[in-house]
Amino acid sequence: SSEELKKRVLVLQSIPLRGDDDRTLYTSRNYFINNDYGTLEIFTAEKNHVNWTKKTLTAKDLGLGSIDPNAMFILLDSTNSLLILNQGNIYLYSFEKKLNTLLASCGENFVYGLKLIENKAYSCGYEKGMGNMLYEFDLSSKTLKKYHPENNARLLVPMLKDHTGVLWIRTDAVGVCLLNRKLQAF
Repeated sequence: SSEELKKRVLVLQSIPLRGDDDRTLYTSRNYFINNDYGTLEIFTAEKNHVNWTKKTLTAKDLGLGSIDPNAMFILLDSTNSLLILNQGNIYLYSFEKKLNTLLASCGENFVYGLKLIENKAYSCGYEKGMGNMLYEFDLSSKTLKKYHPENNARLLVPMLKDHTGVLWIRTDAVGVCLLNRKLQAF
């Protein structure tokens, strides 16, 4: 239930959690999002992390035709907005303006593993004709870059960027792939 969800232990990063009924939850230290079959419940923690505020939004509220059960979300506190990866498209919803903007389209590709690292949203996926891909969306410049691993490893989740600027990405079979963004190569 929603009351049980509010009592979850706070974590440091946004991670997807699967519920028993196949709903997806996104949580972090200051929020969690429950994608309940097209209705989004966003719980944000107040400064004391004891009280929570709940917003309920439908696809129509967000300016979307529908919300896919596999849609992914990141709440951007600094801009009072919600980054949405839904049906191969990246959107930015402004709570203040109640406006949804299409930022980029990955087409009809299968996309998963959304993570925000240093003002860039990273997502892994599969693109017809290209194979496995890493998508990098720069929130400042609103540009989308695509990277293809040489070994066509199935990229699952961007994990972190180390002190040298190398991005570490978890895979399903080869362990970790490293992306050197300066060389634009894995």
